[in-house]
Amino acid sequence: MAFQLIYWCFTRQAETEEEKADRLIAEDLNHDSPYLTEESNAVFFRMKFDDTRKFCKLAYYKIGDEACTDIARSLRTNTHLQKLDLSHNIIADNSCSAFDEFVFSNTTLQDLNLAYNRVGDDGAMSLAALLRRNSFLQVLNLYHNAVSDDGVAAIADALNFTAGEANDTLQSLFLGHNYLTDTSAQRFASSLTSNRGLLVLDLCHNKITDVGAEVLAKSLEDNATLLQLNLGHNLLTVKGANLLVESMEKNWKLQVLDMFGNDITDGIEEPILAMMVKNTSLTNLNIASNNISAKVQQRLDRARNKAVTETKCALKIFNMHMNQQWGDSAKWYMSVLCSPETPLVAYVTVLMQMNAN
Repeated sequence: MAFQLIYWCFTRQAETEEEKADRLIAEDLNHDSPYLTEESNAVFFRMKFDDTRKFCKLAYYKIGDEACTDIARSLRTNTHLQKLDLSHNIIADNSCSAFDEFVFSNTTLQDLNLAYNRVGDDGAMSLAALLRRNSFLQVLNLYHNAVSDDGVAAIADALNFTAGEANDTLQSLFLGHNYLTDTSAQRFASSLTSNRGLLVLDLCHNKITDVGAEVLAKSLEDNATLLQLNLGHNLLTVKGANLLVESMEKNWKLQVLDMFGNDITDGIEEPILAMMVKNTSLTNLNIASNNISAKVQQRLDRARNKAVTETKCALKIFNMHMNQQWGDSAKWYMSVLCSPETPLVAYVTVLMQMNAN
């Protein structure tokens, strides 16, 4: 912790003029508290939206449905704001209906961040309705909320042209850390076969299994737009991972495939080796923190180096860290740290070694 604190002190970025102005307003309105009172909300938001700024960050202000509705209402006439960060608040479903009601006609907002809030299925459905009517929003972040398959189905359908008129301007969709299963993967697989706008799809930290991986892999064979797919920390095994990698032999557009932190084992090597020969678009493959042996990792690493040198293989970032050999090291580190006989100097040494790894 001490090392991290020192590192932060030397590497943190200087406060911008806008950030300083926001902080001073908040301190003035709420007596040096980082959170705004209900009484100061209206004044604060009016000050925030009366200028011509393009980016507004309102994270960590305990903004609830009432205040968020005021923000949404202000966006109906705002013609400057392009990016709105409302992450880490207490925004729930009612606020999302306000976005559908007031923001659909906004032609400047491109990035809406609602990560780390309390948005559920009803809220997701309201945002899906917004996507159907708004053709300017490019980024929607719902990371770490309470959305399940029902809510995501509405969003996926809003991107699916096979069901009629749909949204083709949304470029990045973040749905990590929600309650999604294979049902959501199937809905997105259907959308990806017809949607030509989505570039980034993040479904990490959910409960998608090999069943979901199979349908997504099939859709990737027909998709020529998606650049990044994140399935990290789901429930994939080597079966589902193989299908996704094999789809890269037909998909020449995807650049990033993230399968970090699943349950992938040996057996993944043959599809990856074949993919290296045929695929020329994938630049980043992440299979770290799985259960792949050191032997297989060494074989893949040698093959990647050779393929990049001798063929058109574009795989420049190939992350295989923290697999089986890390597991053995981690057990040793923990045994040292948990031992009452370990001297203080040894604690420091072990922590530095873990940080280096």
